[in-house]
Amino acid sequence: MSQATYFHFYSPSMVALSPAAVTAALLSLGIQGPVRISRAFEGLFEWEDFLHGEAEWPDNEFTGILVASENAGQYFDPEKYLSVDCVTGHPDDRRAQLAYLVNDHFKSELDREFYLNNLVLKVGPHDVYETLENPAGELFARTNFSVAFWGYRHPENLEEFRTFLNEIELRRLIQAGLSEAIGASIDYRIYLT
Repeated sequence: MSQATYFHFYSPSMVALSPAAVTAALLSLGIQGPVRISRAFEGLFEWEDFLHGEAEWPDNEFTGILVASENAGQYFDPEKYLSVDCVTGHPDDRRAQLAYLVNDHFKSELDREFYLNNLVLKVGPHDVYETLENPAGELFARTNFSVAFWGYRHPENLEEFRTFLNEIELRRLIQAGLSEAIGASIDYRIYLT
């Protein structure tokens, strides 16, 4: 079983999206350079798979294509699931800023090789949920827009970690920037997988 920690921002319900909104979301995160995109032929409703003890992924139309971040929005299709993996970092992007704040505040976590340094934007129908802390699972949203900052392993003190992320100004900036980019409210959760 993999161990990962997620700081996941999402629209609490389906919203009207466009290629321009996807590009605006990436810009609000300061993403520059190439991104790796994958698109499935349909939505990714993993919550149903979890409830029924199945794990069926939809077939992919394409996987792992590198494109310029400013061109990622053109691959948006409202009926399909698009994953935009921000594979290269820039010192000014939100991922780098968040990683710096976490690493600076939780220095001992670096010795344990815990980093919160991955970023993926997901558009198209998909579920945001967790199944580790609550064995029965918890569905946070069936949405068509989310952004996950994530890293392998779990922090030693999850409650302190949650409190820290809840209180930092960067969390508010990310939330407000994404909300403005897509024209809808944004919620967030901090959870383990």
